[in-house]
Amino acid sequence: MRNLSIRAIGFFTLLFAIFSATSLFAQEVLQKPEAAPEVAQAVRIGVPLPKGQFSEGVDGAMMSAGIRDLVSQYLQGSNIELVPLEAKLASALANEAQEKGCNYILSIAVTQKKSSGGFGMFKKIAPVLASATPLAGVGGNVAGQVAGQVAQGALYSAANMSSNTKSKDTFTLEYALVSAEGGAVKVSNSLKAKANSDGEDVISPMIEKVAEAILTATTAK
Repeated sequence: MRNLSIRAIGFFTLLFAIFSATSLFAQEVLQKPEAAPEVAQAVRIGVPLPKGQFSEGVDGAMMSAGIRDLVSQYLQGSNIELVPLEAKLASALANEAQEKGCNYILSIAVTQKKSSGGFGMFKKIAPVLASATPLAGVGGNVAGQVAGQVAQGALYSAANMSSNTKSKDTFTLEYALVSAEGGAVKVSNSLKAKANSDGEDVISPMIEKVAEAILTATTAK
């Protein structure tokens, strides 16, 4: 009987030890923090105010700020961070972009040509874009971050930008995305669209194409 009791005590002691070890292992597994998901490194793009030439009565500075803000709206949710650049000279833009940790500089120029005539601005700036030299900003400064923030451009929506559009007006948008260090061209293009009716928003579809091209160019392996 005594031997049986000793065996019973030993058996229960062994069970208790196994149960304790199992509990401790389970606690360690439950308490072990999950590995944080890898976050893609943000691509910082410096953006000066776009150059622009628009119809009479349009606030050029507000229009340019609105275009810059519209670009940021189309790039929301991506790993691209737009950084406003204030410098006016091309050489100063490159320095400012590098100081702010930008990988690229995005230059944009837009012109509105009225159906009865219009502006010849792009004949003057085409050589500049062709050489991918960053364009200087136009008008006043924009306070705060561009992406998703209430800035000067946010006051000028797509509806505001198209309010002075008339049927058969032609818009041309040229852009160049270049390396902040060295100025190598990543992507550049010229887009053109004609309004079919008064008040038609022809700028937003072009900006969407710009955003898609930028996203593709910066994520390409």
